[in-house]
Amino acid sequence: MNTKVQLIRSACVKITINNTCFLIDPMLAPKGSYEGFANTYNSHLKNPLVDLPFSLEEVLSNVNAVIITHNHLDHIDEFACLKMNKNLKMIVQNQQDYEFIKQYGFSDIEILNDNLEFQGVKLRKTKAKHGSEEIYKNDELARLLGDTMGIVFSAKDCKSVYLIGDSVLTDDVINTLNQNHDIVIANAGNAKVLGFDDSIIMNENDIKNIAKISTSKIIAVHLEAINHCVLTRNDLRDFVNKNNLNNRVLIPEDGETYIF
Repeated sequence: MNTKVQLIRSACVKITINNTCFLIDPMLAPKGSYEGFANTYNSHLKNPLVDLPFSLEEVLSNVNAVIITHNHLDHIDEFACLKMNKNLKMIVQNQQDYEFIKQYGFSDIEILNDNLEFQGVKLRKTKAKHGSEEIYKNDELARLLGDTMGIVFSAKDCKSVYLIGDSVLTDDVINTLNQNHDIVIANAGNAKVLGFDDSIIMNENDIKNIAKISTSKIIAVHLEAINHCVLTRNDLRDFVNKNNLNNRVLIPEDGETYIF
């Protein structure tokens, strides 16, 4: 049975496994709906930087469940909350995100505490860290970045998927990569906050390190749609070519689908 991964835009992807379709991190507003993130690179630019690749109706078609890795605007926005069917299964990381989603009238919300099975698909929560230890020493940034999660998707006779989420390459992420899931989805846009050289998500060097750690096929997303994500697709393609990773790393355009 096929596993299908479709990039919608930025960190928003559709994962279809065991004929069950999960919509991940839906920021669905039109181009330029929100101010850029304060105290980040290119904060004068309005988010999202680009429109959806197709209609909202098509994005939401065939969705069986929505997973929100964390409550940041570029992963769940009010526009999406207002437009999505209130009967959709919503899966979140903690009580805080549960309360956020609940206020929009969703009736079926579940916290992914560890493991969950939904329509024949096993979901396993994994640890993620939205920035370096140095960044988290800044109390204000630590509060703003908060908690996030990754997820492993698996089902019988289907390729497994490890969605890392908004994270840097921590020991916890490495431990999960060492399990060699078939597909790894990495948020690799090199998002930058002012005053720090470190990224708050992954960059091209992290993609190279993932390829060393794991035998998985790597899909790089969270590119060219949010003001503080400074790594472009072209620069990542050049890096991938230079490091002979073409057979390992996929860099989808918005709307592009891969079937495994």
